[in-house]
Amino acid sequence: MKKLTFSFILGLITISVIALAQTNLNQAQIQQYHGALATKLHNKHSHAEYKPMQTMGYIAKYDSIYYWSWDTLKLKNWFTHAFSKYIHIVYDANNNQVGEINQSWNGSIWSNSARYIRIFDAGNNKTSEITQNWNGSTWVNSSKDSMTYDIHHNNLSSLYQNWVGGIWVNSSLYTWTYDAKNNQKSQLIQNWSGGTWVNYSLNSYTYDASNNQTGSLYQSWSGSAWTNSTNDSITFDTHNNVINAIFQDWSGSAWVNSQINTSTYTYNTGNLETSETWNTWSSSSGSSSGKDTLKYDVNNNRTGYLSQSWNGSKWINIEKDTVTYDASNNQLSLLQQNWSGSAWVNHLKSSNTYDINNLTLTGVQKFYDDNDTVLSGDSARYYFHDVLGINNLSKQAANTILYPNPSNGKFTIELSDVRDKLLLEIYNMIGERIFTTNPNSTNIQIDLSNNANGIYLYRVLTESGDLISNGKFIIQK
Repeated sequence: MKKLTFSFILGLITISVIALAQTNLNQAQIQQYHGALATKLHNKHSHAEYKPMQTMGYIAKYDSIYYWSWDTLKLKNWFTHAFSKYIHIVYDANNNQVGEINQSWNGSIWSNSARYIRIFDAGNNKTSEITQNWNGSTWVNSSKDSMTYDIHHNNLSSLYQNWVGGIWVNSSLYTWTYDAKNNQKSQLIQNWSGGTWVNYSLNSYTYDASNNQTGSLYQSWSGSAWTNSTNDSITFDTHNNVINAIFQDWSGSAWVNSQINTSTYTYNTGNLETSETWNTWSSSSGSSSGKDTLKYDVNNNRTGYLSQSWNGSKWINIEKDTVTYDASNNQLSLLQQNWSGSAWVNHLKSSNTYDINNLTLTGVQKFYDDNDTVLSGDSARYYFHDVLGINNLSKQAANTILYPNPSNGKFTIELSDVRDKLLLEIYNMIGERIFTTNPNSTNIQIDLSNNANGIYLYRVLTESGDLISNGKFIIQK
């Protein structure tokens, strides 16, 4: 279970020129999809995001963004020319990114690919986003997202439309409801068919007094009624950690347990989690046990992580992380390693540098095989001027955890000590928003397993527009 940090910010923290490289993975138009069953809750420390939160008063504005790929076959290095870039990036008076143009390199010249146009309301809520494609001579509408909000900035609805025959045609509609504490109570997904909205899925949620999500009921539409699908029941300790989780499937007449997780924790004098010992039972694979051990520096930055499994008589190493930070608590490096049976083998190395205002200057990330050969990677170079702004990283969160990473598309984002209403957005590498939701707890469970392999970007915001966290993850099936 690991924490992977890479300071990559799309859209909210604004940067002038980014030379960003990415792995040679397929990219495709992504159909919006929502799911909420995490594969294993005890994986929360694995392949996740070490994210020491910054509390600076500066942002930086994009002028342009450049993307490179890693050549694993010939050069064994970064390709010499960028394959994609964003230009003409425009902001409104509140530093909301309201538009940009994406261009692709065809081998000799840059050619237009896509253009994005956004509208924000007085509360800095994004109410509309139009994607246009270049047909060789002019921009042509492609898709449109329209959003509504309540007075608490909760996203009430999202309408997705496609441009067909000169008009906008409905595609899908997401509708959300909330309780008095702004926890999401339900999500209804409907698809447009035959001139009317047809139900597709309904998710319902319950919470405890600390706003932890304790219940999740998932139902699908049979054509005339809602049919049960899955049911999750979760309990938490006083530190808001999961101590018991029961996942059930509907057999047609009754709920049947499919997986049961139990966990116990230890904490240091600073109330930081130092270990988790867990046991998982599933109907398909039986029982398994494991232990995660965490280390911190004097500034409470998480510097080490060790995952082990129980073989019946002793603990066996699985994976570990080693993380370093600078004097301002910015993450400098991350080394992720897997246990080969006799030695630790490199899996991922990343490093970052920062300017005087703790804004990211450079970032490098590489994945390795068992022979220490680079399989894939991405690198970034940021050029920017510092600007005072209101969309600063929130001071409320200590750590953000995204796991597993890479994954098959099912992953979890956990936020510590955050109780504000949140917004989660996910983008593909060409800047299209492919997923959005108002998380109903600090444990955000996402299912993008229907999406293509590739690198994706996420950001988590408070209802006031402050950036809680951002980063990227890889879908690799």
